[in-house]
Amino acid sequence: MALKVYFFVDSCIPLSLIFDQPFKREVEKFLRDVEKYGFQCFMSSSVYQECENLFSRINSLIDNTLRGVIARFEKEKGSDPKISRNDMLILEDFFGSRFWGRQGQRIEQEVLRAIQIWFVEKVEEKLAKQEEARVSEISREIFDENIKLFLKKFSLFEELSIKYWNEAEIEPDPALVRVFEENVGIKNPNDSLHLASALHYSWENDAWPIFVTTDYVDILIKSPMLREWLIYCSNPLFAVYWFHEIQDKFNVGFSKYIRKTERKTFQIKTLKFIFNRLAGMY
Repeated sequence: MALKVYFFVDSCIPLSLIFDQPFKREVEKFLRDVEKYGFQCFMSSSVYQECENLFSRINSLIDNTLRGVIARFEKEKGSDPKISRNDMLILEDFFGSRFWGRQGQRIEQEVLRAIQIWFVEKVEEKLAKQEEARVSEISREIFDENIKLFLKKFSLFEELSIKYWNEAEIEPDPALVRVFEENVGIKNPNDSLHLASALHYSWENDAWPIFVTTDYVDILIKSPMLREWLIYCSNPLFAVYWFHEIQDKFNVGFSKYIRKTERKTFQIKTLKFIFNRLAGMY
């Protein structure tokens, strides 16, 4: 029986494509490799939920931002206000306050920038035509454009999911999650859950797991330690090379390696203990 290797994608993989983020070219290369080699690729239910939560937050961000613009101008100029050239710096001040505190939230910042640019462009367009530039009307137009764009992006997410990976519905053993939190030092609890899900699902299917991510802050920086726990983590650019590395290094399935290995390390013993407990649950 051929050695099985499963790839698991982090949320940053589809989001890099959908929101034109850094690492987009690396992700595109990975997806070409998936098609070329016919890799079995999965997204854990926890990662899928993380993506859906982000889309929900973006929807709320669009709505709240546009409502906030209207409220700010009504406070400055009364009910259903117009915007003149002299009012444009109110926009700068408003959006500046919205960007504050969003360090590291790249996608949310991108959405805010798009709304800010569209607002300025629409105001200038109306003023150039000597038309009334009412805040409520401009906000409504931008909301319609943003929602169309938002729905298009969510549709792309679903298309990517159908084409490149299956959803792996799994709830990993809490002890396995704690391994990544306490023994490896993964700080983000969502990342620990994603990694544990990949390892758990691979164990059940006797496959070697490769977790593909662009997260250098919490995951890739700990790659050597994660490999001691038999989960391989890779930048999408190098995922195919880890596939070949596993093929060259191992000639037995993942479960058999854990059960039969003579390398009696602490990590292996811990994994055997957890997985033996899991085996009794199914």
